[in-house]
Amino acid sequence: MVTRAPTQTRETWLTAALEQLREHGSGGLAIDRIARRLSVTRGSFYHHFDNLESLIEELPTHWMHRFAPIPFEVAVEWEPTMEGYVRRLVCDFIPDMGRMRYDVAMRAWAQTDEAALRAVREVDESRLEMLARFFRHFGCGECAEPSAMLAYSMIVGVDGVSGWGTAERELIAEQIMTIQRTCRSPH
Repeated sequence: MVTRAPTQTRETWLTAALEQLREHGSGGLAIDRIARRLSVTRGSFYHHFDNLESLIEELPTHWMHRFAPIPFEVAVEWEPTMEGYVRRLVCDFIPDMGRMRYDVAMRAWAQTDEAALRAVREVDESRLEMLARFFRHFGCGECAEPSAMLAYSMIVGVDGVSGWGTAERELIAEQIMTIQRTCRSPH
């Protein structure tokens, strides 16, 4: 009995390339390496892309659309309280969905690639706006944007430090809630 490799799609190739980027940096973005990761021949790549450059051109956009934040309205629907929202976002949603796991690789690549830099900036802006909306929704006024920036820095930081797990995520969630409570308390 002959086992066939699963059918590959553009999405499959782009996701495998993103994984290569995460594990090996931009030097890992080679057709042969990505094909080996997918257990397919190099020739199957050309059914989806003209050349490696066309895959590389699409990669930042693929990351940006695949790992953009969930819409604010959806997030507030599934967790209507500030504490529940923060805990679910920091402790469950981000690590379970792998939303941030490619950030370090994309940020490193953005140091040398203009398209990657544009994608990182757009994703950061989108995530910051979602967090600022969160802070405004739960009572912050003019401090919503600085609070969002501080919270986002902590979220990105916890995902950039290897070996940190649930306890560290809980600490970050508690610190974000402290920021939010401080922001909305009378001065």
